[in-house]
Amino acid sequence: MNQRPRLGLGLVAIAVAASSAAMRCTPSGARRVMSAAGAALVLWLALVSAALACSCAVADPIEMLERYPAAFVGTAIARVEMGSGARWTFRVEEAVLGQVGEQVEVVDDAACPLELSLGERTGLFLRGAPGAWTSGLCYQVAAEALLAAAEGLPAVTGVGPPALLVGGAFGEARLVALDARGETVAYGRGEGQVIALDVCPGSARLVELAWVAPGQRRLGVRSLPGLELVAEREVALAVADAEVLELDCRDSLGSRSLAFERAGSGDAALVMLAENGSTVVWRGMAQAAWLGPGEAILAAGADGSMLVSVDPRTGVERTVGQVPRYTGGLAPSPDGRWLAGVAYSSPEPGVTEPSQIVLVDRSRTPAAVLTAPLETLNVFGPVVWLDESRFAFVNGGGDEARSRIYDTGLRQVELVPTLDGGARDAVALAGTVFAVGFDGRVAASSDPTGGPTFATLPGNEAFVIVTAEATEPSVAGASGWPIVAALHRVIAAILALATT
Repeated sequence: MNQRPRLGLGLVAIAVAASSAAMRCTPSGARRVMSAAGAALVLWLALVSAALACSCAVADPIEMLERYPAAFVGTAIARVEMGSGARWTFRVEEAVLGQVGEQVEVVDDAACPLELSLGERTGLFLRGAPGAWTSGLCYQVAAEALLAAAEGLPAVTGVGPPALLVGGAFGEARLVALDARGETVAYGRGEGQVIALDVCPGSARLVELAWVAPGQRRLGVRSLPGLELVAEREVALAVADAEVLELDCRDSLGSRSLAFERAGSGDAALVMLAENGSTVVWRGMAQAAWLGPGEAILAAGADGSMLVSVDPRTGVERTVGQVPRYTGGLAPSPDGRWLAGVAYSSPEPGVTEPSQIVLVDRSRTPAAVLTAPLETLNVFGPVVWLDESRFAFVNGGGDEARSRIYDTGLRQVELVPTLDGGARDAVALAGTVFAVGFDGRVAASSDPTGGPTFATLPGNEAFVIVTAEATEPSVAGASGWPIVAALHRVIAAILALATT
C-alpha cells in the first residue's frame, strides 16, 4: 500500500467548493461541487456554505465534448442586461466544436450566470442552436483545459518506468502513469472515474475503485508497468449513500483489498473486498481513516475526535487517543511512530478556533497529541511525510495562503507558496512533493508546492495520486511501537501454544 492520506470529508467539502472551474449547474441554495460522475466529492456537499448562488458539479471537458453541440475558446467583448440573465458577445479565438463564427452571441443562465469580466478569455460549452445559443457558469471551463480536451489523450512519450500514478477521468482513460520526468508512460483505459487507488505489495499490480454510474462501482486490478486490466468486478457498498475514500491492496495479486466507506451522515465501514465477496470488518461513525498492513486507524465518532486502531482481520477496536474534532487526512510517518493530519474548523457562526495541524505520538500510551494553529478557519489540505522527522501540509485551496513544512516538534520549518487554486491530493517521493491541482496540473517541488509544473493531464478530473512503488511504513501496534507490537504478537502466540 502507499502512504497517501486522503483529505477528511469536511476538509474536502470546502476544497472542492473553492475550486469552481468546469461545473454543471442546477439552481439551489448552495454551490455544490462533485466529480463528473458525481462520485466521492458529492459526500461533502453538506459543509459548503448555503449562501452561494447555485449548484454545480465539476465536469470533465473531454466528456462534455461528447454531450454538447458546440464549444469555443474566446474573449468576452460585450454584455447587455436582459429581463433574466444577460446577452454576452464573444470574439472567438478557436471554435472547438460545432458551428461557431468569428463572433458569437450567447444568452447566459439566470440561475447560474457566467462569471466573467469584459476582456476575459474563457472556454465555453453551448446549448441550443446557431443564432440562439445559451450557456452558463456550469458550462464555463478554463480555456487551456478546453483546448487540451479537444486534442484528446496525449501520446505516450515516457521511456522510463512509472514513478507516479494519477487516477481520475481522462476521456477513454481513467488512470495515467507518469515517469520521473513527468512524461506519460501508459494509460489505464476504462469506463468511469477512479476515486481510490493503491499499489499492491511487490509493485507488480495495483487496485483501483472506479465510479461508473449511480450505484455502480467497479474494482479493477491492473498490471504494472503497462496498466493492463487484469480483472474487474462490480462491488456493492455496505453503507447507504457512501463512497470509498480509502483503498488498501492486501496481497500481491490484488485479490483482497480493504476499503474505507463513508457517507455524508458520518456512517462508515471498513470492508474487505475479496474475489468471493465482501465482508464488513468494522462499522460505526468516522470522519477519516488510514489503512495499513496490520491495522486501520480511524478518526471515529460523529465528530472524528476519537482515534482508534482496528484489526482488519478481526474487527477488534482499540482506543489510541483523543484528537481535535473533525481531524482528517491522517498520514503515518515512515517509522510508524507519528500520525499527522488536519483538524478542520468550519466558517460557521460562533466558530472562532482556527483549523489546526494535528500530530500524534504513538510511542506513548495513550498517544500524545500535539496541535499547531493554522492561519484561520476554513483551512484544509493533504499532509505528506518528507522523511521520518519532517512533514508537509499542502494547502487545499481554502483560506490559508501558504503550504507549510513542520518537524516532529511541530516547529514550522518553512512557510512556502502554495499550488495555485490548491491541491486535490499530494504524495511525497524521494523528498519531493507532487501535488495534483484542480486544473489537472501536477506540480513538483521540494519546498513543497511552489515548484514548476511536472505534468499537465488531459481535462481537469485528476483526483488521486500515488507512487508507483508500494511503500509500507512500520506499523505501530497495540503498544504504540512497532518492535514492542511484534513482541506482543510473539508472546501471544507462545501463550496460545502453552494453553493447548
